[in-house]
Amino acid sequence: MLDTRVIARDRQLEYAKYFGSDGTFDSVRFAADLADPSRQLLGGEQLLWLQQQLAGSNITWQVLGQQVLIGRMNIPAQPAIPYNLDAWDGYAMARETLFAISRTLDKNLVVLAGDTHNAWANDLQDYRGNKVGVEFAVAAGLESLIGPLVYANTGDRGYMVVTATRSECRCDWHYVSTVKH
Repeated sequence: MLDTRVIARDRQLEYAKYFGSDGTFDSVRFAADLADPSRQLLGGEQLLWLQQQLAGSNITWQVLGQQVLIGRMNIPAQPAIPYNLDAWDGYAMARETLFAISRTLDKNLVVLAGDTHNAWANDLQDYRGNKVGVEFAVAAGLESLIGPLVYANTGDRGYMVVTATRSECRCDWHYVSTVKH
């Protein structure tokens, strides 16, 4: 279980800070800041701990629990911009570092995410398109706009059950009619 909210997280980027007084978006400065390898979501200590845990594990599925979406989701605009700067999309290089660790160690990465207010399933890929794992997240039609997004339910609330066997790791979402008593 990781902390992606408090311990070593750098301040998230804000789109508003990249608009000039004339209303133009400074995409060059934004892209440079987004690609800054020093920006951290986990921090060095937590990342080292995770790398050691993955390296020492011989189980089939490496289940990684954490708070925010890790899957890359860009808004289809010119230029394409990240959907959510509060999630791993706002820490692109930190995500690539984590994906590289998993890929190098040849692990079956299964990421569980919360704090999204929607149900999601993502095929996780690095910038080169190498598959590095899957993501399941709990509680608009975004799946047609965002490539690796396999499933999204942005209207219902409920819970998910993840079942792992030797041959597969799957997620089933169960929805409820109300979240009020």
